[in-house]
Amino acid sequence: MAVVNWAMAIAVALIGMSILYRQALPQPIAGIPYNRESATRLMGDMPLMLAMKKNGGIVRSFFPWLFTTQKAPVVQFFRGPFFAPVVAVGDYTAAYNLLVKHGKDFTRGYTMKAMWRGIAPGHFVGMEASDPAQKAARELTKDLMTPSFLHEVNAPASYSKILHFVEFWQRKMARSDGRPFDAGLDLHALIYDIIMAAATNINQSNSHIGQAAAKNAHEPVTTLVTEEKDTSISSDIEVDDLLQSLNVLSEMAGRSLTQLFPRLFYFLENRKSEVRKAFRDRDSIISGYISDSVRRMHEAGGSEQFSPLSAVDFIVKREAMAAQRDGRAPSFFTDTIIHIVFGYLLAGHDTTHSAISFMVKHLGSSQDEQQTLRQELRKAFPAALEGNRQPSMQEIIDAHIPYLDATIEEVLRMHPPAFGTSRLAMKDIQVLGHTIPKGSPVFIAMTGATYTEHGYRAEGAATGSVQQGTVSDWGQSAFPAGDFHPERWLTESETGVVSFNPKAGPMLSFSAGGRACWGKKLAYMELKLVVSVLVWNFQFDRLPAELEDWKLAETLTIKPKTCRVILSDAGDKQ
Repeated sequence: MAVVNWAMAIAVALIGMSILYRQALPQPIAGIPYNRESATRLMGDMPLMLAMKKNGGIVRSFFPWLFTTQKAPVVQFFRGPFFAPVVAVGDYTAAYNLLVKHGKDFTRGYTMKAMWRGIAPGHFVGMEASDPAQKAARELTKDLMTPSFLHEVNAPASYSKILHFVEFWQRKMARSDGRPFDAGLDLHALIYDIIMAAATNINQSNSHIGQAAAKNAHEPVTTLVTEEKDTSISSDIEVDDLLQSLNVLSEMAGRSLTQLFPRLFYFLENRKSEVRKAFRDRDSIISGYISDSVRRMHEAGGSEQFSPLSAVDFIVKREAMAAQRDGRAPSFFTDTIIHIVFGYLLAGHDTTHSAISFMVKHLGSSQDEQQTLRQELRKAFPAALEGNRQPSMQEIIDAHIPYLDATIEEVLRMHPPAFGTSRLAMKDIQVLGHTIPKGSPVFIAMTGATYTEHGYRAEGAATGSVQQGTVSDWGQSAFPAGDFHPERWLTESETGVVSFNPKAGPMLSFSAGGRACWGKKLAYMELKLVVSVLVWNFQFDRLPAELEDWKLAETLTIKPKTCRVILSDAGDKQ
């Protein structure tokens, strides 16, 4: 009898384990293509993602690969046991319609919410629109993307730092004597100095580039050797505590995007001494800038008399005005305000640094396009050329240079800071003949099929452009989708007038709809200023073949692993 009972118990246990195992396996959504082998594994597609990283790639390149292998614009992938399948959309027209026309049918995806809650839970980017705290947090930043703030605060801060950077690189160019050097950290520091000047109104002596120029003005640069195994280079830049905290937290946030359990990931990471120091430095340093702003506001006689000079000043003034309106004492040092300032620095720095790093690589590898851009700049600023001076900030901002806009757009098309964005479906949604069930996580790709590769048509599904006269798939255009051609963004009228058309074809590098990138205007303005001044002053010569590579690094944004340049004087190329 005992033997029978044991046998029954074992049988029940085995049946239970079998049922549990089957429930843990991926449960594909009917009709949506997927990798068949992954559906038979408890860990689904995760082994494939990790293998890509192990082989020198990046995890996020899995998504373009999946569209290609399945030859479909809508696919699904599996994150692991008991997780719902994630529907991935790799078609520009469908993605645009989901973001713009169906924006209210989605909430922010769990992965993105978890990421922001892990590093800055007080920032509105990680909150849902229904959260009362989100509206209050956004209200504090109301001034930061207005034309007046961008032109009166951001632009002067950016332009001043860029001119100092030109002097820094002119000395470095002379010392490098036509040999390549790694520009990655230099550009990293430049963009940080720019965003810090706008955020806190720091002066040049406190900037990274200013300190490096003063300290190492007469020291020889260490040149880059060509051997693959030894491509390091000493840098003039010494990273301060706040930039180091941004680096640490950005890298951690980027890794959280590929974790099965991001909350557990943050729980463990936040116990590391380096991460604790990063949070501590971030909070104390930003609090110091807030304190200085509050002091100057009180010295001015209050919020009504206070004339803000920086993003922190505007946020402090907004909080003081809100407190007065609500009949309460102002709270200047809350997590919300600290995290908003941090988010402004982090997002403004990471996305622009990514774009400018890829920009200088393309300038070096695309000599004809670089020469065309320089010629167009000289046509646009004849007084500066005649006077042998820099084009002024206002001249650059006011100028309409289609080829400059097209070059920036082409870099962002080929190298978006993020490979995509995540959402959660609040209802059943139809896309290209497929039904995305309510509650499904959705990944909307911003690169790959239709963007930088030819797209795929869903069988029986209608296709079309977002706007009449535009291309819905760069793979079907006059220019190869995977090649660098700024001309794809230009149109010519019957009278021969060339203009920039930002809607010429697939482009979602800053997303779209109600949750499009908050700092898009800032990024474009900074890129316009930086690219104009750098190309005006420097010729980016082509690297030797053994030093030119396009491998990617994966942090919060996607960046090139290496950013080497060979500089010469652009004045010699007139």
